[in-house]
Amino acid sequence: MDPQTSHPIPSEGQLKLQTICFSSTCSLFDVCRKIRIQVFVTEQGFDLGDEFDELDQTSVHVLFSLSIRPNEHIGTLRYDPKKAKIGRIALLPPYRRLGIGKQMMLSFERQLVDGLSLIDQAPSSLLDSSTPTQIRLHSQIPVIGFYSTIGYQPVGPTFIEDGAPHQLMVKQLVPC
Repeated sequence: MDPQTSHPIPSEGQLKLQTICFSSTCSLFDVCRKIRIQVFVTEQGFDLGDEFDELDQTSVHVLFSLSIRPNEHIGTLRYDPKKAKIGRIALLPPYRRLGIGKQMMLSFERQLVDGLSLIDQAPSSLLDSSTPTQIRLHSQIPVIGFYSTIGYQPVGPTFIEDGAPHQLMVKQLVPC
């Protein structure tokens, strides 16, 4: 059972994700905000003042839910199209180690390869019409292995971001 909702957690075969994309001006940004606070501030101890920054105004924000419970949001990420960078990737604890994080990342990467064609709520000013050939992210050290399993490669030395060690990781996007 999911302790937050009293619903049974679906088996991996039942996991299908719905993706909603929008900008920080959308009312659903508050849902992304709550997930990020729960994961990064409450759980991991990052400073609330560091969690939200100027990139939130110029990024595309993605909210994830399970198709079997579309009104129950379980994860989020943000995408900076100017830098082809994914960041603030957060998945609520009950949904980890079920393959959902992998599905989140791969489904968003498919949208990038498709030219973000599924993003219907994001203002066109946030989107670049060109499809990136490479995407990047800053991985926390404990989850480098996760990103490696889905094709990301470490680049350069580790560095400190928001007080924690991180690793730049990149992935080549391959058109379908």
